[in-house]
Amino acid sequence: MSGLITPKKKLCKCGCGELGYIWARGFIKGHEKKDNVKRIKKVSNKQKSRIVANKSYYVQEIARHIEENKGKCPCENCGAEIINPSGRNVSHIIAGSANSALYHHPLNRFILCDDCERIWTNEDKTKLKIYHSSEERMIDLKNFYYTTMMV
Repeated sequence: MSGLITPKKKLCKCGCGELGYIWARGFIKGHEKKDNVKRIKKVSNKQKSRIVANKSYYVQEIARHIEENKGKCPCENCGAEIINPSGRNVSHIIAGSANSALYHHPLNRFILCDDCERIWTNEDKTKLKIYHSSEERMIDLKNFYYTTMMV
């Protein structure tokens, strides 16, 4: 039995003051609640600048939409008034993961209410009134990309 390592009892990190065999992340078994562990998400400077750019983009697009509609913010699909518009109401035709160069293009967005945005994102887009105009916009965006960005 000389090959076995005998574990030592250590003080639990949860602050209970108990000694025991450490199970996970410095906790005794049963004390390793995820509430106790605060993970710090590290964000790179490049990602921070993207977040700032996206937030300002959303604010500008919503302000432009309100200005175009005389102080109101209607959904572009159903016409319902959006009470507190935010970045969540800005939906993209071509996702940033598909083409980051077109992410902030003015044609690449719709301002949608929560219900229409949910359908646009998670369900069948063909149910929405804006579906055909989104296809036309997608063609325009692709033409713009290939004529301007690919030079």
